[in-house]
Amino acid sequence: IFAQTSKALELLEEIQEHILSYLHCIQKSLCFWQSFAE
Repeated sequence: IFAQTSKALELLEEIQEHILSYLHCIQKSLCFWQSFAE
Protein backbone atom coordinates (compact mmCIF):
# COMPACT_ATOMS: atom_id res chain seq x y z
CA ILE A 1 0.00 0.00 0.00
CA PHE A 2 2.81 2.40 0.91
CA ALA A 3 4.57 1.79 -2.41
CA GLN A 4 1.39 2.61 -4.30
CA THR A 5 0.95 5.79 -2.28
CA SER A 6 4.47 7.01 -2.99
CA LYS A 7 4.01 6.19 -6.68
CA ALA A 8 0.81 8.23 -6.69
CA LEU A 9 2.57 11.12 -4.96
CA GLU A 10 5.39 11.01 -7.52
CA LEU A 11 2.81 11.09 -10.28
CA LEU A 12 1.01 14.04 -8.68
CA GLU A 13 4.27 15.97 -8.33
CA GLU A 14 5.07 15.30 -11.96
CA ILE A 15 1.61 16.46 -13.04
CA GLN A 16 1.98 19.57 -10.88
CA GLU A 17 5.30 20.41 -12.55
CA HIS A 18 3.74 20.00 -15.98
CA ILE A 19 0.82 22.23 -15.02
CA LEU A 20 3.14 24.91 -13.62
CA SER A 21 5.34 24.97 -16.72
CA TYR A 22 2.19 25.00 -18.90
CA LEU A 23 0.79 27.97 -16.97
CA HIS A 24 4.15 29.69 -17.28
CA CYS A 25 4.04 29.26 -21.06
CA ILE A 26 0.50 30.66 -21.16
CA GLN A 27 1.55 33.64 -19.06
CA LYS A 28 4.52 34.33 -21.35
CA SER A 29 2.39 34.12 -24.50
CA LEU A 30 -0.28 36.34 -22.94
CA CYS A 31 2.35 38.95 -22.11
CA PHE A 32 3.68 38.64 -25.65
CA TRP A 33 0.28 39.18 -27.27
CA GLN A 34 -0.49 42.03 -24.88
CA SER A 35 2.69 43.86 -25.87
CA PHE A 36 1.98 42.97 -29.51
CA ALA A 37 -1.48 44.57 -29.29
CA GLU A 38 -0.25 47.85 -27.82
